[in-house]
Amino acid sequence: NLFKPELVPANSETKKDFFTWMTPVNSVFGNFGPNSAARRLSWRRKTIPDEAGIDPLLLPPVWSRAAHAALEQQPDTLFVITATQGVVRQRIDEATLAKRRADVEKRRADFTKELEKEGLVANAVIDARNRSLRKAGEELAAANRRLVAAGKDPIVVDGNDKIFTASVQSELRRNGITITQDKEGWTKKDGTPVNVPVLNLSSVEGASWNDFNAHFARLQKHFVPERAKMNIFLFVGPDEKPETSITNLTAVAKRNGGTFQLLTTKRLEDLKARAEAAK
Repeated sequence: NLFKPELVPANSETKKDFFTWMTPVNSVFGNFGPNSAARRLSWRRKTIPDEAGIDPLLLPPVWSRAAHAALEQQPDTLFVITATQGVVRQRIDEATLAKRRADVEKRRADFTKELEKEGLVANAVIDARNRSLRKAGEELAAANRRLVAAGKDPIVVDGNDKIFTASVQSELRRNGITITQDKEGWTKKDGTPVNVPVLNLSSVEGASWNDFNAHFARLQKHFVPERAKMNIFLFVGPDEKPETSITNLTAVAKRNGGTFQLLTTKRLEDLKARAEAAK
């Protein structure tokens, strides 16, 4: 979501407009990401000729797509604020995809045979498990609304299956919340839940940071006559220890003539206090 389609002067009027646009972002629970800004201006990437050497199969970290959009505007400096280093992946070729498809079909057939011995039907088991996870997710969402209404932080998970991990269950208990796992329809004769294998077909695989560094260098060369300096800020929570992210993002910033800095909650509070004291 672009603030503007091209570079604009950083005058008082533009700054006021920017903060009007930016202030709603992630300010309402349940409405996160680019669409939560005051208005929407979708990025339409410019065509890059083959001679630029950009690998069409490479999938760079999500934050670098914003940096790509910025490079198209030919700046001399970029400031990247991210909560994650992201992942570097690449799409697989058709031959590899065919092999993966065959492997998934074999796992599905083996899973079906295993359940038949238990008198179960694979699709029914998968449906029952999915219903159970959706129910748990709805219960967590309702609990989070109560927590937020009480001025507390919500309990955030990156998948409904994580609700039943020991750490999340412990956090739920500390807040007086109980979410039990509905196992109806997806347990074996001995009462244990069925371990559903991964049956989705992935068309991507991991790539290296060296691949990404080369990718971004080519973007720089193509869009910016003189390489834009890129400064990266990583925002982390109080208990995070992002050593790998710090290493990788520091290297990216230095390769692009910039610096890396870590943003923590405490540092933001210190900056806010310093700004208020200067008024």
